[in-house]
Amino acid sequence: MLAAIYEIGADYPIHFTHVFMPTVKFDEVLSIGQWIFARKGDGYLGLWCSDSLVPYDDELADCEYRCWESQAAYVCIVGSVDEDRSWQHFQESQRERTIVYEKSSHSVFIDGELFVSYEQCDDRTQYV
Repeated sequence: MLAAIYEIGADYPIHFTHVFMPTVKFDEVLSIGQWIFARKGDGYLGLWCSDSLVPYDDELADCEYRCWESQAAYVCIVGSVDEDRSWQHFQESQRERTIVYEKSSHSVFIDGELFVSYEQCDDRTQYV
């Protein structure tokens, strides 16, 4: 499990985050609420975002999802048929999780436990 928090400053010209996910490389991709699920063979990926992930096509079709917020959090969870019994079970068990991004505290909580917090710094590479 991996989590990331993005907080884009008002002076930065781009106010969205995005996910590169070339859907043609997966056997199956589903978008359910705040989740995107992808399966390749017996490997599974669940990606949660604090706001809606919207498919975006420009030069690369079917490869990008955007979150049109300056503050966003992501949680990525991987699994497999060996760990999770089935693709359906993996999706259900991830959707049962309680994931909360509190913008005011700059923190992600998973199932009631603090998972990660954001600390602002002056390193401009945060935006790359």
